[in-house]
This record gives sequence, C-alpha cells and structure tokens, in this order.
Amino acid sequence: MKRVLILNVDSFVGKHVCRRFYDAKEYIVDGTFYHHFPNMEEINCGWPRADVVKEETPGPDTSVGGFDENVTYDLSSGAFCGEMRADHRVNIPTAIAAFQEERVDVETQEAVNDMKPYLNAVVSRHFEVSDEEFRLRLLSYDIIIAILEENAFEAECAIKILRGTHYEVEKTFVLVSNVFTWAQTDRHEHEKKMAKRREEREAERALRKEELANRRLAGHEDLTEDEEESGEDAEESEEEMVAKVWSEDEYRLRYPDIRYHAWRELEHMVKAANSETLHTYVIWAGLPYGCGEDLLSAHFLAAWSHQQLLQYGDGLNYIPTIHVQDLSRIIYLVGSSYDTLEDRYMFAVDQGNNTQREILRSILDFIGGKIEITAPVVDRSKQVVKEMEHRKEVERLRKSAEELDDVISSYIKELKTLERSNASFEKRIRELEEDTKKQMMYKTIVAQKGQKSVDDNIRRNEEDKNRCEQLQQEVVAKENQLRELLKEKEQERGVVMERLGLFFLTNASEEVEKVGLLLGSFDSYDNRATSPETAAVDVGLYIDQPHGVANWLSAVDIRCEPGAVLSLLGDTDWVSINGFVANMNKIVEEFRLERLLCPMRLAVVGPPMSKVGEVSGALASLFNVVHLTIDKVTAAYEAHVARIREKMVEILLRRRARRQEAVEQRALRERLRRRMRRKELLRLKREAQGHINAGDNAEGVGTKEE
Repeated sequence: MKRVLILNVDSFVGKHVCRRFYDAKEYIVDGTFYHHFPNMEEINCGWPRADVVKEETPGPDTSVGGFDENVTYDLSSGAFCGEMRADHRVNIPTAIAAFQEERVDVETQEAVNDMKPYLNAVVSRHFEVSDEEFRLRLLSYDIIIAILEENAFEAECAIKILRGTHYEVEKTFVLVSNVFTWAQTDRHEHEKKMAKRREEREAERALRKEELANRRLAGHEDLTEDEEESGEDAEESEEEMVAKVWSEDEYRLRYPDIRYHAWRELEHMVKAANSETLHTYVIWAGLPYGCGEDLLSAHFLAAWSHQQLLQYGDGLNYIPTIHVQDLSRIIYLVGSSYDTLEDRYMFAVDQGNNTQREILRSILDFIGGKIEITAPVVDRSKQVVKEMEHRKEVERLRKSAEELDDVISSYIKELKTLERSNASFEKRIRELEEDTKKQMMYKTIVAQKGQKSVDDNIRRNEEDKNRCEQLQQEVVAKENQLRELLKEKEQERGVVMERLGLFFLTNASEEVEKVGLLLGSFDSYDNRATSPETAAVDVGLYIDQPHGVANWLSAVDIRCEPGAVLSLLGDTDWVSINGFVANMNKIVEEFRLERLLCPMRLAVVGPPMSKVGEVSGALASLFNVVHLTIDKVTAAYEAHVARIREKMVEILLRRRARRQEAVEQRALRERLRRRMRRKELLRLKREAQGHINAGDNAEGVGTKEE
C-alpha cells in the first residue's frame, strides 16, 4: 500500500482529502495537525520526558497505528517522547484516547475523534523534530499533499528536501495553493498597459511640442499645449480596468496579492522541481464551500439567526469558488494518478464566477438576515500601484547610490593623484633647497678658482622652487576643494542609503513574532543559526492579517475558468459545477444536516394582561430565534409600504425625466432637420444660380465668335 502524507490534514479541505484517500482502500494516510495542537511548548517530540522506557524490537505493525515501543511513554501524565526512528509516526488519535481529557480542549478532542476512522497517524511537525529526522520521515512517503492556508513553511521545506534528494521510487508532490497568487493580475496588466500608453503619450507629446515650435516659427496657428494635454488627461482618466477570464495557460502573467509573493515563488519552485522520479503539481483552489461550511460558516450562522451579513466594499469583486467535495476529489485524482499528467498548473474552481454581492444575496434569500456594507479590510485597488511606485523609488535610489559611488570613486582616484603630485612637489622643493644650500656653501670656493659663478644656478633653483610652490598651492587648494566635494557626496550617499534602508527595515520584535508563528515556536527563532533550513526561512511564507473569509471577500477579485480539471472530472462527477449561487438549495441543506439545525417556530397566545410579549421575548432569546410581535409586523409592513412608495415615486420621476428628455431630443432633431433642409435648399439654389451664370457666359462667348 502506498503511503500518503497530508500537511495540514486537520484543515477543512485536508479532512475531506484524507477521507478520499481512505475510501480508496489503497493508501495509508498520515498527516500533520496545524489547527488543533498550537500550544505544545515542548519542542523535542512535543511532550515532556517520561519515567518508563521500553526497549523491545518494534514489530511490523508499529507503523500502522498503536504505540511505538521505541518511544518512552508516561500514561499518568498524558505524555510521550524519546528518540524516534526515521520512519516513526506518533499515533496521536489513539494515544490521546488513553490520556486525561483535561489535557486536550473540547475542540481538539472533537477534531481528533472526527479524524480517527480515516487517519492512520499524526506526524510531528518540522519544529518538533530535527531537520534530518524530518527529511528521513518525509522521504518514506510516496505521495505528499501540501494544503496552504496561512503558513507555507513546511511545504517549502518538503519541496526543497524532495528536490535535493536522489531516490529511485517515484513520488508525487501536490501543492494546493489558492487564487490569491492571481488576485492582482487584472490590476497589474491594466497598470502595465496604462504605463505603456503613458510612455507613448509622452513620446507623442514631445513630437507635438516640436511640431508646435516649428509651426510657430513658420507663423501657423494651432492648438495650445495646455488644451492638448488636458484632452490627453481626460482620455486617460476615462479608461477603466476590464476584468478578464483567466485560464491556467496564462500562469506566467499571474500577479499575487502583496502578501503572497513568497507563495508564488514557492509555486515556481514546485514546478521547477519536476523530474522523472518526482512529479509535482500546483492547484489553485477557489473559496471552498459546502458540507457544513468552513470559511463561510459565520455568514451562514448569522443568516440563520437573522443577523447582519458583512459585505466588504461594493461587493462587485469576483470570488472563485469550489465545493469542497469537488476540490478533494480533484486533489485525490491528481495525487493518485498512475500516469503523469500533462498539466502542472491547474485551476480548481467551478464555473460560477459569482461576485461577493451575489454570494451574500443568495445566502440572504435562502436563509435570512440582512446585508451590512463595511469597508474592505484589504485595499486591493492600490496594491499594484504602490508596489510599482515602490519599485521605481527603490530603483531610483539604487541608481542614485550607484552614481554617487562612481562619483566618489572618481573623487578618491583624483585625490590620490593630487596627493602624489603634492608629494612630488614636496620632494622637488626639498631637492632644490638642498641644491641651493650646496651652491651657497661652495660659492666662494668656486669663485676663487676662477670658475663660472653659481649665481645663475642659485637663481634658477629659486625660480624653480617658486614655481613648484605655486603649483603645490594650486594642488593643495584643489585637493581641499575636492575633499569638501567628497564629504558632501558621502553625506548625500549616506542619506540615499538611509532612505533605501527604510524600504527594507523591519521591526525586530515583529520579525521574531512572525518567525515564531511560521515555525510554530518562538524558541526556534533563537536557534536559527544552528539550523540551515531555519536560518534561511522566508517570513513571507506566513501571511499577514487579515485571515479567513474577510481576507477572501476583500482581497480577491479575479475571474478564472477550469481547464485541466474538466478532463479529470466528468460533468456527472461534479457536485456543484455551476457554482455557489446555482446550487444554493443543496448547499443550505448540507449546512443544515451537518450542523444538525432545524427551523423552530413558536406561537405564544394568551388573553390580555397575560404578558405574552415578555414570555415570547424570553423564549426568543433562549432559542435565539426572531421575535415577531404585532407591533413589529405592523411597523415592518409600514416601512415596506414606505419603501415601495419611494420606489414608485422614483420610477415616476425617472419616467417623467425620460419623457422630458425624449421631447427635448425630438425638438433638437427637428431643429437639426430644418437646418439641414435650409442648407440643402441653399446649396441647390447656389447650384442653380451657377448653371444660369454658366449658360449666360456660354451665350456671350458664342456671340463674340460669330
């Protein structure tokens, strides 16, 4: 039987993927828990050391459930630890059943009990074991499924290990990413197109200025520059971003949300790691829904309780979605495929292409509640512009720093040259002074011998010395000036480097916190230098807040269509191929059955003065249902009638305005028609007058010839 490792198996998608592989009866499924064991303080195998050690040889069944006899256990304290073998997997679901219930909270216990029938064992996460043990354990699996939510550290470690290890048995690695790595593709392409058009317009504007200058020199009249520039700005402001339906073949153009750049690099790494023995795939999943809901559960429960559903922004952003059963089946088919699939990148989305407003409206129509509009928690409209401006500013600062480095280098070289010139002048001056002293010492002796006087030599030495001193002063002055310029340039370079460093400056405490979240322990951050993989960790693999449904409904605005998955799943194999809104009835029924919800209606009646309102209000609060009274129903009806009247008045005013506009348009067309008729009559009259004049001229010419 093949062995499957699911990273993040206790996630909403991971549970369904685990069940898919279990139902096939061909796989041993293990996984890592991300959500239900976050507070394990002990890094070494996750639990405190025990007192009793068993050293018996492990049997063949130790890899499939049960306790491993090479591990130390302490059942009284609810713990286990010890030196683990490379292929050891801790069966936490079985072990926890024997532990004291107070060690595990209710949510964790429910998750463990829910996973017991399908999951063979829970594998320790990367921070709980050494890098070598994690590597050996990872290589013992045939299929690795990495489901990304907020933390992608273990997925990156896994693909690096698989890429850098030679093995003969074929392995499959499936990275289940999401559409956040496509979130800004439309905006990025639009900004690229607008930047190109701005460059073209700048070139046209330069040519137009040159033409205007030439025409003005020639005395011709033309439009002014201000009029032309205002027309261009108006033309540019009218252009809007067009939402395109993207396919997986255009993966090279994808542009992520500003927080997901590290995930896109991870996707590139996964695709590049594909080889003859390692088959890698990247799946971009939409928002999962169905089977009791996960991310949308808060909206469903709020609608069930007739509370407010938060809509982030105008609600016109497109949210790719997929039913969790369809997604889990796609992951299973990709991971368990015996044949190598041609497509390495694929969208796992349905064909709904619904907007946020349509999704919330369908929940409201089928369940209840009311929509409240709030500001988006992520400003997706300015991300690409800010990133492009950031890159331009960084590039400008880097270029400025390089130019200043070149200037400083040239100044330093010139200073060295001047220092050498100054030293040569100093040496020459000393030589001249010594020669002059010698000439003065032997001046009398030379004169007594009747030889030629050395006065000329002394004079020449003085002249040379004065000239060298003058040149030396010029060199010193130039050197001082150059040193001042060098000091200014160094200060300017320091300012540029400080500004450049501000773009990459991060708070140390924030980095420690983020690395702690990424690795699962703050102690691992202090030991980063001892672990090569941990020391090279990319904090971008952990996604900053916000998380959850607010992140999806605020940051995502992308339309995409399924491609390769349509060949994996036939039309009859899909649970919800038409999307969220089209299958809302089925989704609500799944939510009701999974959550064990049943609509409750209570009617409380009684005679006057029996406090029916108070009793019904207390029951409504107790059972969390809507409390309807005669006054509330009457007020709601009157408000409904008032809204209808306002809409009717608005419709009547709109019709009156359209009629008035139609009358004005008819009058305008009639005036234009009369004007055109007058112009036509005038033209015909002029043509007739021209024919008459031409005939008279012809008759006059004929008379002269006769």
